[in-house]
Amino acid sequence: MSKRLLTLLCTFAILFSFAACSSLKEKEDDPTTKKKDTTTKPTGQEENPEDPGSSGGAPYADAVKTYEKYLNGNGAVLEDMAPPELWRAFEEEEGESLEEYIAYYEEEYEESLSEFYAGTYGDDYKFTLTVIDEEECDEDTVRQLENILEERYDISLKNVESAYFLTGTVKISGSKKRFSDTGDLATIQINGKWYLLYCDEYDGELYADFIVFD
Repeated sequence: MSKRLLTLLCTFAILFSFAACSSLKEKEDDPTTKKKDTTTKPTGQEENPEDPGSSGGAPYADAVKTYEKYLNGNGAVLEDMAPPELWRAFEEEEGESLEEYIAYYEEEYEESLSEFYAGTYGDDYKFTLTVIDEEECDEDTVRQLENILEERYDISLKNVESAYFLTGTVKISGSKKRFSDTGDLATIQINGKWYLLYCDEYDGELYADFIVFD
């Protein structure tokens, strides 16, 4: 089954797309209002403010939970969102250490993002990512993703083992409002560890990048 790969989220732009982008279908409403359930439109499913997000018992579950922590302002998990080879290349190219990058992210989150989210959704706001569909990649697609990532960063990745295309719903819930958006992304296993990827398709060509860098 082929599918058009769409972006799930943009790292910092997520803030503004939730708030004001008219191109997205908003689902901001009273948290006490029950949504109509549907099996054909995942974004219209009933939203539960207590829902912690889920990837079930999937092998990539840790990558999903790591991304949730990242969206909720935990910069320390950045190290777990890309393989060591990539962080070394990043430090060499940018002249900035991973620790400095983490500090920058947490500072920006605290000074800008956190205040906005709290003001819009409530001080108790929380992001969750729930995977609602998955498609395991065949060997050719795994190797294609591997080549794309290696060429993009001029690195050699060790033991790229498997990958999935995912459909997931990102939700931000708070006492004031809620919002959810559903889209596609991917996950790849490198040297035993899973990472989330942003993927898209342009003129029949697959594009992929680690979601933390896209």
